[in-house]
Formats: sequence, structure tokens, C-alpha cells
Amino acid sequence: MTGWGLFAILRPFLFQNQTFIMGKGDRKSKRGKIWRGSFGNTRRPASEKAQAEKAAGQNKS
Repeated sequence: MTGWGLFAILRPFLFQNQTFIMGKGDRKSKRGKIWRGSFGNTRRPASEKAQAEKAAGQNKS
């Protein structure tokens, strides 16, 4: 086998320690933070000022 088929077979063995996976399962990536609903250096929570501006904009409608 060549190409992605071989990768699909070997993937569980290549990424056992979860250091190279990026995406929803990655705790350090922005996508992973959004998927988990957590915040951190990669995905900062909205500041109080930004939340107030958003609320003020919604109240105008």
C-alpha cells in the first residue's frame, strides 16, 4: 500500500502520545479549545469591554 491508505493503518501507532495531532482533539490548538469550550493562551475569553459592546449592539435591534 502507498499513500494515505498506509497512513490510515499506521496512524494509531504514529500518534500514540498525542503530540502531533492538530484539530478538534488537540488541547493546545484554537480549534481544540473551541470544541472543548475551554479558554487559554490560544483562545482568550472576550474582554468585559467587548462583551458590553456586543450586548449594546444586540439591544438596539
